[in-house]
Amino acid sequence: YMTYIVTILFYIATLAAFQEDGWSSGEELGRVFLILLVFGFAFLPLTYLLSFRFDVPASGFVKLMLLNIFTGIIFFMAVFLLLFDGFDLQDVGRGLEWGFMIFPLFALSHALSNNNVASTT
Repeated sequence: YMTYIVTILFYIATLAAFQEDGWSSGEELGRVFLILLVFGFAFLPLTYLLSFRFDVPASGFVKLMLLNIFTGIIFFMAVFLLLFDGFDLQDVGRGLEWGFMIFPLFALSHALSNNNVASTT
């Protein structure tokens, strides 16, 4: 876990160096650090437990990577589009949003998106 924390610190230093809007103040960087720290507590044990389902490490890695892409990107984009005002599906989007929170990568995407919205408004 300490290696993960060092990686987070490098990520925060990179964000601080580029001084992008919404990702540069101490408060915003602190929120990103906390989000990534909590994400590590959720994601690393889940990955460890799921690794026992596979006999071949290479195929297990590929399958977990595909699962992570699916739960992190596709679920986030689906909920984002359902919550869009142009569609009349906000209730469905809110329900799926809460249901998908059990997936750490969806929660990470959602938290970083909310952090960006909070810092720009």
